[in-house]
Amino acid sequence: MFAIGIVGYFVVTSSRPGKQYVPSPSIPLQVARDRAVTRDVTRSGGSWLIIAGSFSRDELQSAERHQLRLSRAGLGTSVIDSNDYPLLTPNLWVVALGPFESREAASAALSRARATIPDAYAKLGR
Repeated sequence: MFAIGIVGYFVVTSSRPGKQYVPSPSIPLQVARDRAVTRDVTRSGGSWLIIAGSFSRDELQSAERHQLRLSRAGLGTSVIDSNDYPLLTPNLWVVALGPFESREAASAALSRARATIPDAYAKLGR
């Protein structure tokens, strides 16, 4: 009897107008989340990035899977929007480490990252 009451409560409260979040149809929720992550990364300072992979705009899930594999390998990567960095090729999702304050710091991180990502490279992002 108690379980029926709990289920009834959730059915009634979830059907109330104004209680549900509906994302804007103009921008998918996942893209909005990733842009928020990108803004956090760009705010943290530094201009140097370690590029661990680049993906076209329609390959966001591939970029996220790549980022997850690298995170499981112990690399603190993020998926960023290349449009937020003027020196990167525009309109890409980029799996990157950083940003780093100097080229030297990026080079040190690059040497560690290449053990997992042989084709990674350092790039000035802005």
